[in-house]
Amino acid sequence: MWAIRILAGPQAGRIFPLKPGSNTLGRAPSCDIKILSPNVSKEHVKIDVLQDKFIITDMGSRNGTFVNGTQYRSTKVKPGDRIGLHEVVIEIVPFSQAQAQMPSMTVGAPTPQYQMPQAPMGGMYAPPSQEMPPAESPSRSNMDSMASVVMDYIERVVMPGVYHLAEIIDFKTLLALFMAGFILLVTSLSTIPLIRILRDTVEQQSQQHALTIAATLARVNEGPIREGLYTAINMSTAQRTGVTDALIISKVDGKIIAPASKAESYPDIPFVHEARLGEKEAVRQIDSNTVVALVPIAAYNPETGGTGTLAFAVVKYDMTTLAVDDSKTISLFVITLFIATILGFVLFYFLYNLIAHPLNSLNSQLSRALREGRDDVKVSFLFEPIRQLTSNINSALARALSGGGDAPAPMNFEHDRRLEMSNIVEMVGFAGLVISAVDRSIVSVNQAFEQRTRLNSGELLNLPVQQISDQAFRLSIVDLLDRLDQNPDQLVNNELEFGGVPHQLIAQAIFGSSKIAYYLVIAVPSGGES
Repeated sequence: MWAIRILAGPQAGRIFPLKPGSNTLGRAPSCDIKILSPNVSKEHVKIDVLQDKFIITDMGSRNGTFVNGTQYRSTKVKPGDRIGLHEVVIEIVPFSQAQAQMPSMTVGAPTPQYQMPQAPMGGMYAPPSQEMPPAESPSRSNMDSMASVVMDYIERVVMPGVYHLAEIIDFKTLLALFMAGFILLVTSLSTIPLIRILRDTVEQQSQQHALTIAATLARVNEGPIREGLYTAINMSTAQRTGVTDALIISKVDGKIIAPASKAESYPDIPFVHEARLGEKEAVRQIDSNTVVALVPIAAYNPETGGTGTLAFAVVKYDMTTLAVDDSKTISLFVITLFIATILGFVLFYFLYNLIAHPLNSLNSQLSRALREGRDDVKVSFLFEPIRQLTSNINSALARALSGGGDAPAPMNFEHDRRLEMSNIVEMVGFAGLVISAVDRSIVSVNQAFEQRTRLNSGELLNLPVQQISDQAFRLSIVDLLDRLDQNPDQLVNNELEFGGVPHQLIAQAIFGSSKIAYYLVIAVPSGGES
């Protein structure tokens, strides 16, 4: 019995049994083995198990199927060969009946809670000793279950969308967009507590102002109140900015003594009647914009031989006179956003280079290793995925260089030729474009081609030729590529008009290390016009 073991990807370490006959692998629920990666097609590859022979067939996947570094449509494989489905790497290994009965090894089962023991390439794996797990409280179990559900949702729904963004937006631009969103969100959220702090400050200052004005009003009118000369009460000291009402009320019955226009009536503020019973200073915010302060007016009482409260000075104060208006709030937001943007730009610069540097270093070392026949690619970053990638590169290089014997066939590495494609189409001297042989998508267009054909290069770049909107142009390009696939060493051409001018579309296949890497297509006016 045989199985596949996932060496790299979200399910690394998992083992899935293969049934005799056909086994489909992909993201779709209908697949025999479901691969949890957004870069794997819904139905990516088929593995036919014929006794001890294995044949893999790519099912028209978007990112292709590779065996030991070489892309194949269909090929025979053997145990130990590395099969690549984009970033997911698998191999075929023996699988015992005992392992097939283990719940943690069945298709779709949760990730095992133990570490899979390591074994030689293609070796057998014995199940670990069964130990009783420590008991967990129900609440801890529920929390772990909820966390598992949330993480599973993020991995299955959210992250594939994020990964797809990196396929349609330049990575540097995407990282900048994420950083801009983060800056805007943090700035908006940080403004809320700042406004709350400012409001609390305004409230405290308003209460202090109201108390100060009420105390002044009480001190100025202490004499007339003591003498009972209510007509001599002076209310002018309370006529200040922010004061909406000022009263002198009796301690006995709470009636208004001054101003005269309100005398013998009662104030319509419940707090005043509540606070006067305490016979001491009091202040309270009675609504969102108003503060009321109450200060007792005391005088000597000859009957008791002590000081007693005769009346109260009451002040209503409008908090909006001290409040921060909308323009100041917007100004505060803009300043905070400006500072956050500067700091975010600095963070973006360091973060982007921190991501790009190890990849650039690996790419440079890999190019040198391929030229010089070495297998000593190194990286010192303390990041496990980078370390695993480095280890796999060194392993692949060692196997590719070993050759002979029973070792797997050497892998054919293709140098990154995107810069070469761009340079060639700029050097040809004619209107031209370059089409990748891997997926037949347009990877480079020069300015002369855009001017000659009136086709937008922004719309053509990375566009599969089958999706070109101009039907005549699409059919002509497809015909050229099909003829080149049959006779890759020949120049092929078609006649096509652009803007009423007849042109010769001439195409040439450019080879990589073992197969066609890309196609160069140029457009030359048939009448010899440059």
